[in-house]
Amino acid sequence: MATRQQRIQQERQRQRKTASVNLLEQRLVLEAKIDDLKAARDAETDRKKRDKLDDNAKREQRKLDDLNQRDPEMRTGIDPKGGSRKRIPTFPGEQAHHAGTSLNNARAFFSNLDEAEKMLMNREFAKFGIIPGDVAMNRLDMLRQLHQAGIHGIERKLGLEGKTYFSEGATFQDKLKAVAAFAEDQRYLKSIAEEAQFKATQELGGFSRRVEATATPELADEFYRIQTQRGAEMARDVSEYGPGIHQQVGGQQYMPDISGRPRVDLEMDPVTQKARYTIPEGAKRTLGKPPIQRPRIGSQLRIVAGVAKMFGTMDYGAPAEPPFGSQQINMLQRSVPDVLQFQPGEYTADLPGV
Repeated sequence: MATRQQRIQQERQRQRKTASVNLLEQRLVLEAKIDDLKAARDAETDRKKRDKLDDNAKREQRKLDDLNQRDPEMRTGIDPKGGSRKRIPTFPGEQAHHAGTSLNNARAFFSNLDEAEKMLMNREFAKFGIIPGDVAMNRLDMLRQLHQAGIHGIERKLGLEGKTYFSEGATFQDKLKAVAAFAEDQRYLKSIAEEAQFKATQELGGFSRRVEATATPELADEFYRIQTQRGAEMARDVSEYGPGIHQQVGGQQYMPDISGRPRVDLEMDPVTQKARYTIPEGAKRTLGKPPIQRPRIGSQLRIVAGVAKMFGTMDYGAPAEPPFGSQQINMLQRSVPDVLQFQPGEYTADLPGV
């Protein structure tokens, strides 16, 4: 009798046989919808109708970007509408953020690739710890204020939203070579987002929000349900897809070096409860430092379902970290918490809410 892992591999092989044809067919359908919606928008004179058509075009564009980027074998882990009743639910007041890369930022790398090229591009992204698309391993739940007006506002002011990394008409090889510079910028944004969310949820304001969220037995039960379901589904995706990513990367892995880039502090204003930040001098400049080379990945794969704790994470064979605040932590160098951290011979998953 086939084991669970063998059944998963058999299903993946079956999917690969039709993936290339399905990718082209679905892409053509979505592109036609987008073109029709944009044409109708441009011809419309009523502002409300025009805005609605524009929103519909953006929704179809998101579907197209996800189709082009996401491994078709992976379940959807980021729902555009979000909510507490999704497979991976969000808490009220939070939104799912694309932490590794947004669909928009990665669009140019995956546009019009065939199935084989898409697999190679996904492998190159994975070498730098990026799993693109609407998937759980590209997800960080953030407070609404820190998300749109916060990290995405910073992204725009830094000139990183839709930034161009290669010239028009670039070859596929040129695009592959540009992934390293892209990954550096994305890690920079990710470190800012993770630090801001960590501080907002673990400092005094975060404790107050948790007290309010569990003020009654009904609210407490709902809070526990969301936390438990979210953690279980995130762990499910990492444990199921981790081995495939491990095999896909195969050789050397790299961590973009952002040690020389200025620190951007994103936080919640305690009075207005709005995002506030300051862009320091030189933050818009990309240093382009060589990535840090990690040792080769070993043949053994170990999935560790990490438990996200208030002041640190206990990993097998490693002592718990000292309480937050007892030592200086450079968040630009250590993400807190990473959904997926690549380590020699293993994957270590720090999963919020597990």
